[in-house]
Amino acid sequence: MSSHDHIGHQRNGFGAFDICSKDNFSAFFLEWYAPLVCFISTIVKDLTVAEDIAEDAFIVLWERRENFDNIKVVKAFLYTTAKNASLNWLRSQNGLEKKNDQLKWASEGSDKFILEDIIRAEFLHELHAAVNNLPTQCRRIFNMLYTEGKSNKQVAAELKLSINTVNAQRTRGLAILRKKLLFLVIFFFMFV
Repeated sequence: MSSHDHIGHQRNGFGAFDICSKDNFSAFFLEWYAPLVCFISTIVKDLTVAEDIAEDAFIVLWERRENFDNIKVVKAFLYTTAKNASLNWLRSQNGLEKKNDQLKWASEGSDKFILEDIIRAEFLHELHAAVNNLPTQCRRIFNMLYTEGKSNKQVAAELKLSINTVNAQRTRGLAILRKKLLFLVIFFFMFV
């Protein structure tokens, strides 16, 4: 179980996961929406459709939330619901050859590939969480460099810092992430 499996989530008096309150569900949604969209987009190959399917999966989860008390069961339900909805969407696109190829890939013996996509989505989730936990200045510089694609010189100018400071913060961020994510990287490459 990852360190993020219970972040922002309350446990009830019996130590079980509680997704029934709006606050807990909202926190869960914010934490798992992006990884679910990533997973779905590997099946449907359309980001807008992936976002719609993810939202629908969360609606189904909300409607059935009383049935769950374990985060692993909730995530399994969410991924299964998303996978089935993605396959249904591909089937509904029957006039397009590309969609038929995607459906064939997604339907025929694809459990290994689906598992790889789930692992990839979870890895990206953990990476995103680790980046968000970097110290403030380090995270800001890291995002400007790697998310926004800015150069060291651009970041330095925008933040009114020296290039050496930008380099030092980038190096610090990479070192922190390396420590936090080493296990995940090894796990990711062993199974994907």
